[in-house]
Amino acid sequence: MPDDYKPLTDYGVVGDGRTAALIARDGAVDWLCLPQFDSPSHFAALLDAEHGGRWTVRPNGAFVSRVEYIADTNVLTTTFESGDFAARLTDFMPRGTRQPVLCRKIESINGVMTFECRIEARPNYGRRRAPVETFTVEVAPDRPAWLAYPREAAPRSLSSGQGDRLLEKTIAYWREWASRIQYDGPYRGDVTRSALAIKLLIHEPTGAPMAAATTSLPEWIGGERNWDYRYSWVRDSCYMLGALVELGYLEETRRYLRWLAEVAPKRRPLPVMFDLKGRRIIPESTLDHFDGYRNSRPVRIGNAASTQHQLDIYGAALDLAWRFHRRGGKIEANVWQMLARQVNWVAGHWREPDSGIWEPRISLQHHVYSKVMSWVALTRGAELGRARREESTNRWLTEASAVRQDIEARGWNEAIGFYPMYYGATVPDASLLRLAALGFAEPGDPRARATVRSIRRAAGGGAHIERYHLPDGMRGTEGAFFMLGFWLAQALALAGERAEAEQLFEALRREQSPLGLYSEMIDPASGEMLGNFPQGFSHVGLIEAALALGGKP
Repeated sequence: MPDDYKPLTDYGVVGDGRTAALIARDGAVDWLCLPQFDSPSHFAALLDAEHGGRWTVRPNGAFVSRVEYIADTNVLTTTFESGDFAARLTDFMPRGTRQPVLCRKIESINGVMTFECRIEARPNYGRRRAPVETFTVEVAPDRPAWLAYPREAAPRSLSSGQGDRLLEKTIAYWREWASRIQYDGPYRGDVTRSALAIKLLIHEPTGAPMAAATTSLPEWIGGERNWDYRYSWVRDSCYMLGALVELGYLEETRRYLRWLAEVAPKRRPLPVMFDLKGRRIIPESTLDHFDGYRNSRPVRIGNAASTQHQLDIYGAALDLAWRFHRRGGKIEANVWQMLARQVNWVAGHWREPDSGIWEPRISLQHHVYSKVMSWVALTRGAELGRARREESTNRWLTEASAVRQDIEARGWNEAIGFYPMYYGATVPDASLLRLAALGFAEPGDPRARATVRSIRRAAGGGAHIERYHLPDGMRGTEGAFFMLGFWLAQALALAGERAEAEQLFEALRREQSPLGLYSEMIDPASGEMLGNFPQGFSHVGLIEAALALGGKP
């Protein structure tokens, strides 16, 4: 039933670089896929409260609880208070274990407390039923308890010494990583939490970032826009890593570019996304036995957008490599060969229509943002190519000039006074908030400013920005994108409208979860978070807006 589902703001997330668990404020593990992000779920009460399975740890009797992360880590603590007694549950996934394992430490803060524990695993998206384990645990100030899942990765009860060592190593890992953030602005806490959220979504064995940790959390309650985001979109991955590069983290991008060079096809264009085995076609199917989050169906696994033609992804890849290079990163020979193939492909194909950044399941169009990102691919590629004496550099620059001329001639709509979503359209596209950030236009450029104003008008002047307003082949509506609100703040900051930018940024900060996390979208009317969680794009937006507002090294 819908009332059995918790708001997304109730959830924290922990992970080990291979997979991640969503843990609610009441101590329930409602989402965990094993052994990696895109594997079938073991606990999926998030998508079916009755049949999905969960692991509950809660005090015996009435209680109140609050959650927080241990500072500068992805280690989650839940404090339970029941009468005069209090206890703490610490959840984490240690890195470097043979298999992923979720560790849970229960310790008394004051007095003796009894906890009810129930492990109701439902492997393979609820299709299998493992034996239910129900037991109680009593903790006192000198007697903590340790639990772990799955059984084959660790025994149900860890020894205190073993558990404490794993916890100490996990805290030390996250704190050392967070200590290297290069940001001195006023939003350090928010930037650190967003960086940690992005790092949590990076698959350590490959270096591939996941767009989000979940599948099928709805973009509108009861709607059908429920997508599987547990894959590595080229676009999302490059934006996520680009944000980390701007904070001084280079190794994550180095590893991803190496992996991309390995899995990218040699004689075909770069695909939209990859799964964690490097496969570029990810068939989409539905889990019809799952009710979906608050009866939002269908529940999907896989993603049919993997077969789309999206021109903007090449600009995302080249922009990441360019940022990495500017920061002192060394682009290896095989990586450059892969990148050069992509720039050459764009030079020959940018005139084609595509599906665009938002992946609507309708006919292909000449999307303005896709053309802008083609220009980005060609100009960034040319700049990188000069340093390597690339023979194609002059041709790329010639094509970049042709792209710009085409955008100005066919993309600008004089009748409406802004760049619309695609050639001949009359509706704005919020992705074009990025014109100045990408260097396609100066921040004060009249056409860029007019386009920003058109997007603001469509949004009613607030921080809740929708992607576009036109039929897209799907029924129902969707929420406003957190990322786009941050992109608007960034655009205003770059244009010198600092006061408005700060006002928007603060409004979006107030809508983060108590743990500083963001989903993909928000319902502007109710303030409820929507879409997959936590969402890499949203945290990229926060970091980029914070950098534009000051503190960029």
